[in-house]
This record gives sequence, C-alpha cells and structure tokens, in this order.
Amino acid sequence: LIFGGAASNAAVVGPVPFGTPFTILCALTLVSLVVGPFAAGATLRQGME
Repeated sequence: LIFGGAASNAAVVGPVPFGTPFTILCALTLVSLVVGPFAAGATLRQGME
C-alpha cells in the first residue's frame, strides 16, 4: 500500500522518480507470487494434522 501510493503520487505530481517505487512494488508482487503457493500448501498441510 505504501509503495503503491508512492508510485501513483510520483506519477501524478512528477518531481519524485516514478520508477523506484514502481520497481519495488513489482518486486514485492513477484516474490509473493513465488512464496504464496508454498505458504498455502504448508498451511493446508498443517490444517490436515
């Protein structure tokens, strides 16, 4: 939420570079896409016990 707000503010206002918060936001999204299925699988395995 913080990086999304910073990216949208940078795109509208202009003096802050748009690329930095947007790149961090993309990196966090890609990491969550990789880690998410493993975390869900571990949670489901824990719930079965």
